[in-house]
Amino acid sequence: MIKFLTAAVLLAVLATGAQAQPLTVDVFNFAGVAGQGPGTDTGTSINFAAPGATLAGSFASSNASFGASFSEFGLSTQFGMDVQGSLSVASTGVYSLTISSDDGSYLYVDGALTVSDGGGHGAFAVTNPAVSLTAGLHPFALQFYQGGGGDELDFAPPAGITFAPGPIVPELSASGVTVPLFFSIGGMLLFEKRRKHLA
Repeated sequence: MIKFLTAAVLLAVLATGAQAQPLTVDVFNFAGVAGQGPGTDTGTSINFAAPGATLAGSFASSNASFGASFSEFGLSTQFGMDVQGSLSVASTGVYSLTISSDDGSYLYVDGALTVSDGGGHGAFAVTNPAVSLTAGLHPFALQFYQGGGGDELDFAPPAGITFAPGPIVPELSASGVTVPLFFSIGGMLLFEKRRKHLA
């Protein structure tokens, strides 16, 4: 006999999964990009829609700390990652946010560049010690590229801030845009994303 999950059970499963792994990670292969990894770094962001870049795959994650010498979808050089979610801030205040990467990375919070660690370099940490955040949810995007040699990406929020699911932050570039498509099941907001290339 076929058994069906009730709507309440299905929503509980979805909600539990979203809280356990609140972040979405897109991994891009930059091997076909002129200049490869560095060829996608604009100085303020990573251009995931650069000619020759391809989406290698996506996955959910519970954190944004990938450590050193990691690989995703078989890629350990010439690749990029776009980590998105929300920062859940317990109380209004000024926070210190740090990202560490090898090679370049950029942290956007509420659509604004908040920490810049761009360029080709070894493991290097950059901190913005004065990020004013109100209590509640703040969408963020952590953009990263790896050229050659070693790689590293780490972003751990300070005390008082945790990761939470969030809407996809649109990525604008000269050649493409990520469009979030939102839908609701039983009042719970879910999303999927579709990457479009502009003519």
